[in-house]
Amino acid sequence: PSVAGLPEQAQQAADSGLTGALAVAEGIGGGPGEALAQAARQAFVDGLSTAAILGAIAVAGAAAAAWFLLPRGDEVPAGVVPGQAQEEGASGDLVDEGVLTPAPVVD
Repeated sequence: PSVAGLPEQAQQAADSGLTGALAVAEGIGGGPGEALAQAARQAFVDGLSTAAILGAIAVAGAAAAAWFLLPRGDEVPAGVVPGQAQEEGASGDLVDEGVLTPAPVVD
C-alpha cells in the first residue's frame, strides 16, 4: 500500500529491496516518504526474523537427526582402527604389538 500512488518506475525501485525503497522514500520526502521508509524497514525486519526462525528450526532439525542417526557405542582407544579385529590374548596395545603403526605427528 505504501507504493500504490507512485509512478511505475518508483514502485519497481521500492519493491526491489530495502535500499531501493529508502532511496525512493528519500526522493519523495515529507510524510509519504517517511511512511514508505518505515514500511520498508518493517518489511525488512519481518523478513529477517522469519529467516532467523527458519534457520534455527533447520539447525535444531539437523541436531536431532544427528542425535538419532549417528551410531553410538564404546569409545575407540587412540590408535585403533574401528572394525579391525584384535588378536586374542593381546595386551590391548596394538601399536606395541606391531599390529598398528602410530600415526605421524603433523605440526
